[in-house]
Amino acid sequence: MNIALLAPIEESVPPKKYGGTERVVFNLAEQLVVLGHNVDLYATGDSTTSANLIPVTEAPIRNLIAYRPRDWFAKQIEAVYFVNNKLKHKTYDIIHSHMDEPFTMLNKYLRDPVVTTLHNPVPPYLNQGYKDQHFVSISNSQRKLSPGLNYVSTVYNGIDITKFSFNLKPKNYLLFLGRISPDKGIEQAITIAKATYQKLIIVAKVDPPDRIYYRNVVKPLINGRNIVYLGEMEESKKIEILRDAKALLSPIQWDEPFGLVNIEALACGVPVLTLNRGSMPEIFKDGKVGVLANNIKELTNSIKKIDKIKRIDCREHVEKYFTSRTMALGYLRAYRRVIKLESPSKKAK
Repeated sequence: MNIALLAPIEESVPPKKYGGTERVVFNLAEQLVVLGHNVDLYATGDSTTSANLIPVTEAPIRNLIAYRPRDWFAKQIEAVYFVNNKLKHKTYDIIHSHMDEPFTMLNKYLRDPVVTTLHNPVPPYLNQGYKDQHFVSISNSQRKLSPGLNYVSTVYNGIDITKFSFNLKPKNYLLFLGRISPDKGIEQAITIAKATYQKLIIVAKVDPPDRIYYRNVVKPLINGRNIVYLGEMEESKKIEILRDAKALLSPIQWDEPFGLVNIEALACGVPVLTLNRGSMPEIFKDGKVGVLANNIKELTNSIKKIDKIKRIDCREHVEKYFTSRTMALGYLRAYRRVIKLESPSKKAK
């Protein structure tokens, strides 16, 4: 199958440090190549892939969001037109977009079948203008905000499990991993750690919009002893810290569409302690590979349950449900469904 994968241009593929969507696109591209498909990856020029890389921008543009938002928007529009122009002069069995908006506004004019994976919360206005397009959700709960879209499948994110080493004997600390922002629950994680006399290590990035929040709210809570902030780390160092944690503490304050860090933790044998929101009930078996609490009090009390969770069960859960191969096979089924649906209409054009 000839496949075009369209990645966001905020980060490289794979991202040097933080970047969930870009890492998913990388895992998918690598696995599709392994499965014998011809893949063109449209991404930033500094990306690394086994697929055929078609550079869209020279470098990632994430920092433009905060410092030069007009330039960021201009780069987005420029990228959309560049990609569309390229796609019109090539022939694919399927075009798979991870770019969300604004590419979604233009992809209906393309000749080849298009499917879009929604990685972020679905804006309600998509219900109105995009009912004739095909979407993949990354969890069933993600669909609740825009139930009227044409979802052809739900495909859970997957990881290359060989990159995550399993560790049966953790060290004595909890871990908060990902991004420092109110919706990720960093304040609640610190509160839980202090209330239970646990050491908490924080490995996370601070996006420009959250810097004031970090400086005024989070930083005063970090003492460098039992609450330790190590900043943002590259992938290999992050995994070293992750595999030694006795649990991942993730008291999310929003309806997370998926949360890649959760399955990365489980792959290392690390139980996940989180709240019963968003996609979490779809990812976890409560009490088997982690804890789904209904509130912060329950989550605080769940700390004493960590030792009862078998780390091998965490690893096996990811091996069964959340590998990059499982994800790629799920997308191939979605591709075939879209191709079948689109064949008559595309030929008519």
